[in-house]
Amino acid sequence: MFELDIKTDPNGVPRLHFDTIFISDIHFGTKHCKAKLLYQFLNHIQTPEMHLVGDIIDGWYMSGKAEYNLGPFHRQSMAEFIRIANSGTRVIYEPGNHDETLRGKTLETGQRHRQMTGKSLFGIAIKDHDIYTDKNGRRFYVAHGDEFDPDIYKSEKGLAYKAGDLVISSLGDFDCWAEKTFSKEFRIAATAKRAFKAIEEGVMPNLKNAEKKALSGQFDGVVFGHSHLRGFKKSKSGVVLINDGCSTDDGIEFAAVDKSGNWAIIKWLKEGIKVNPENGKEILYKWADLSLDGKITKPEPREDWATYSVDRLQRILYRLWPPTERKKALEEKQAERPLPIPLENPRLSKPTL
Repeated sequence: MFELDIKTDPNGVPRLHFDTIFISDIHFGTKHCKAKLLYQFLNHIQTPEMHLVGDIIDGWYMSGKAEYNLGPFHRQSMAEFIRIANSGTRVIYEPGNHDETLRGKTLETGQRHRQMTGKSLFGIAIKDHDIYTDKNGRRFYVAHGDEFDPDIYKSEKGLAYKAGDLVISSLGDFDCWAEKTFSKEFRIAATAKRAFKAIEEGVMPNLKNAEKKALSGQFDGVVFGHSHLRGFKKSKSGVVLINDGCSTDDGIEFAAVDKSGNWAIIKWLKEGIKVNPENGKEILYKWADLSLDGKITKPEPREDWATYSVDRLQRILYRLWPPTERKKALEEKQAERPLPIPLENPRLSKPTL
C-alpha cells in the first residue's frame, strides 16, 4: 500500500515527502498550464530525486505566437524547480517532443540548435533519458515517450496528431474563458483529450514500442508521459508501463515512489489529493482527512536569485523557440529597432547562491 509521509519543515510548512517524483507535460508557456496550482504543489512537497519527463516547456506553442511572455506564476514555478535543484534534490530533465529543441534539433534552415542533453542548466541535469532503480530492485527506463510514437514526426500522421492537438488546445482555451466568466471549473478539454488519446493509444504502436524498449534493454518497466493518460499497465511479458499523466487539466499529476518503494500516480487538487496506487483502488484524500485543512496554502511569489535565473533562462528560451516577431526581425536586414537579445547564444553558467 502506498504510504503518504507528511513532514513539517523548519518554517512550519507541511510537506508531503516522496522518495522520487516523476512529472511531465506541464507545458509552460501555454494558457493551459496550471502554474498557480503547480507553484503550491512545489512548495508543499519534498523529495531527494525528481524527474521532469518532457514537455515541461511548450516550445511548439510559444514559437507560434507573435510575442513571447511567460506568465508570473510560470516564472515562479520555474524558479521553484531551480530552488529545488539547488537545495540538494537531484533533478533530471528528459525533454519531449514539445521541448525537443533541447536535444539539438536541426532546423529547416539547416542550422542546428546547441545540444543541451548531457549538460546542466541552473543545477538541472538535461538527459535524453535516464535509468531509475526502485527500492525493490526494479529497473526502469525513463523518457518522455515520443520516441515510442514514430508517426508523430511523419508528415501525414504527424499533421493529424497536430490537428488533434490544436482541437484540444482550442477546447482548453474555451475552458479557461468559461472558468473566468462563470467562476466554475470546466473540463471539456480534459474529457475530449482523454477520449482522443485513448483512441490514439489503441491504434498507435506506442505501448508495444515501449515494451520492446524495456525487453531489449532488460528493464522491468518504462516511465513516460506524452499521451497524458495516467496509469499503470502490465504487458503479458511482465513489463510495467507507467504513465505519469499531465498537469494541464484539473490538477497536477505525477508518479511517485514512497519510502518503501511503492508506486502511485497522484493528482494534486485544490481540495486534496487522489492517490492511484500501482496495486489497489484510487483514493481521494481531502486536506481535512490528512489534518492539513487550512495548512496547504497559496505561497507568496518570491524574488531572489532563482527568479533572476528564470529571467536569464527566458533569454535562452527566446532563442531556442523564437516567436514570429523575432523571426520577422531576423529576416529584415534593415530592422528599425535593435533585437531584444544579442544574436549569439548566451553563455550558460550556474547562478551564484
